[in-house]
Amino acid sequence: PPSPPPVASDDSLSRGTEVSMVATAANYPSAAALNASRAVVCWDDDGTDALRCQVLEVSGMDVVAGAAASSSLVVKDVSMCGLDESTAIVCYVADASSDAGVCNVLTVGATTLSLGASHTFESNSAAYTSVSALDSTHAVVCYKDNSGKCELLTVSGTTLSSGSSVNFYSYSIYSTISVAGLDATRAIVCYTKSSHSYHGACRVVSRSGSTGLSLGTESSVNPAATYDLSVAALDAGTAVVCYRDSGGSSYGRCSLLERSSTTLTASAESVFNSATTQYVSVAALDSQTVVACYRSGSGASTCNRLFRGSGGVSAPLGSLVVYPGATTTHSVARLGTHAAVVCYDASSDGVQCSVVSVAPAPP
Repeated sequence: PPSPPPVASDDSLSRGTEVSMVATAANYPSAAALNASRAVVCWDDDGTDALRCQVLEVSGMDVVAGAAASSSLVVKDVSMCGLDESTAIVCYVADASSDAGVCNVLTVGATTLSLGASHTFESNSAAYTSVSALDSTHAVVCYKDNSGKCELLTVSGTTLSSGSSVNFYSYSIYSTISVAGLDATRAIVCYTKSSHSYHGACRVVSRSGSTGLSLGTESSVNPAATYDLSVAALDAGTAVVCYRDSGGSSYGRCSLLERSSTTLTASAESVFNSATTQYVSVAALDSQTVVACYRSGSGASTCNRLFRGSGGVSAPLGSLVVYPGATTTHSVARLGTHAAVVCYDASSDGVQCSVVSVAPAPP
């Protein structure tokens, strides 16, 4: 189907030009911004059975595809994070290698993109990988094997190493795991508790020593079936988690997470989409503003603008259809205080990306 014109449904959100990364079937796109004018997106390319990555060059509301890199692996559950203006990490499950959990360093030059050596952080049965940076040389990767685990990744040039894993959930996990770095020493991981009626929960993950991690107290974020969670840090002490509330008509809901040391307190839920919501991805643009993108009840890719309010997350201000056709997985990444890049699996039309611009906050 044709893309919508680059205008929003109101004065709050607008969408720029759309770029097709691959025009055939592809899965699990994940985007990471390097600065306000450059991002990287990686995905599983069905046509070539390979991990593919490509630079996105952004100018205002326009985005074009730049340098590309690939690896001849069939992958799934792709996740990315930017470390600095020339370096990112991509993690994924290697589908043809006993579902091993693997990460690579991505190095971005002026006109080049290259993948570093593969680092296997879990030898088999990994799933639902999520990675987030702590600083320019460290990141946290979280995943499921027989339980929920996280590891600290350390970057040295183009190589990666990891420490011992910590179990943040000692039972099976179903649906998405999402991790967001808060500062150089802490992150928040959110997940679905399959052995506890699929309730949603989050907890703080902290660096312990040079290679280890430790865990804070678990906090419930939705005492009902919760899927497609995505968490984004607003600042070192606050984050927003959004999800599909399957126990509440599958509406899209969000909670504010406030951190005190290693303990989290979740606010009352707020609804950002009062219809079926799937494949949620959120990005914080500043300490007050969040963009939440997702598949709506019609299947279209939609983004909402949310604010940090008194005691929780505000009702959405603005709702923008980014792509009107059928979509699945989404990934949104902050470019600056007023812009993000969103990439999504447009089913048979492959992976598409565009810039979403956010108007200044109202007085």
